[in-house]
Amino acid sequence: MGNKYSAPAVEKMLSIVEILSESDTGYSINELARLTDSPVNTVYRICMVLKERGYLINDSDSGHFVLGSKFYFLGKAAERRMKLNTVAGPLLERLTNESGESTQLITLHENHAVIQMQFETSNPIRIVAEAGSLLPVHCSAGSKVILAYSPELTEKLGDTLERFTPNTIVTRGALQKELEEVLKTGLAYDREECMIGLNCIGAPVFDASGRCIAGIDIMYPVYRVNEAAKSHFEKLVKQTAKEISSGLGYRIPE
Repeated sequence: MGNKYSAPAVEKMLSIVEILSESDTGYSINELARLTDSPVNTVYRICMVLKERGYLINDSDSGHFVLGSKFYFLGKAAERRMKLNTVAGPLLERLTNESGESTQLITLHENHAVIQMQFETSNPIRIVAEAGSLLPVHCSAGSKVILAYSPELTEKLGDTLERFTPNTIVTRGALQKELEEVLKTGLAYDREECMIGLNCIGAPVFDASGRCIAGIDIMYPVYRVNEAAKSHFEKLVKQTAKEISSGLGYRIPE
């Protein structure tokens, strides 16, 4: 059975990268052309683009192409994500069982909140989102906590923010005021800002360097949770976020 998708140039580029990843000394253009059964001109253009972007460099002794530092940083980013999901998964699932409501792990990509994983409540009324789904960064409780600890990201937002419900925060100034409260309490809220009838409570996740890299939140229909349950959720989500952070190597300041 053939590939569902075909992108010959991309496939050729990946073949070159994979071949170089297995070599300590690298290869010349002609050698890569032979190994990939490709025209020399094609391989040359691909290698030069990769070199311009920092993915390939020329070995100082042989002049051969070898992998550049850009691949190292991409690998570290992938490692962080994999470790984050590995540590957070069991604890987030426990949080769902303890709260009886859906939970999710959120990271940021540019001006979007990205759902890394979600555990669904067994209750009949629930909100389901697939991993990789995008949320508005100024509405999600899980993304608000990241913004609170990363002011440089908030500065990249426009002065006017998109409205989704009557409760949506629509100015950067108003959002910054709320983020100041997040820093004081360690909790963020989505008060029917993304969707009418849905509330969320979020808390920050820190890595070993003390950087806030993610947020977790509990999602629940407004009608199903009273003030006592909400207070309980706040304690649960903060504790779970601390345990995930600890698993990533973060040490809470004395």
